[in-house]
Amino acid sequence: MAKNAVPTNRLRNNAVSADKIAAGSVSATKLAGVIVRTNTASVSAESNGSTTAACVGNERMLSGGGGFNIITGAPHPWMVASFAENSNTWRVRVHNPAAFSRNLTVRVICLA
Repeated sequence: MAKNAVPTNRLRNNAVSADKIAAGSVSATKLAGVIVRTNTASVSAESNGSTTAACVGNERMLSGGGGFNIITGAPHPWMVASFAENSNTWRVRVHNPAAFSRNLTVRVICLA
């Protein structure tokens, strides 16, 4: 532990905030790794669909998103919503206008 460091068990909840962290003191090399979790679900023809992807264990969600692969000549599906459903899960809602089912893939980016 660094000289003058305060151990975690001595800190109150929310005692450390962004304005109390020195510029440049936190960088990507000092953070844990980033993991991308995915989940794929079929969306029926001419219908709405939704699915989620979630971080696991002690991972922390950073962001997320999703979409379809584009098929030339087919009607393009569109995203209805993409949002954090809770602190660990990303949800994407879409509409598939095509006359056939399409796979929707949702990705969540997690700090390991």
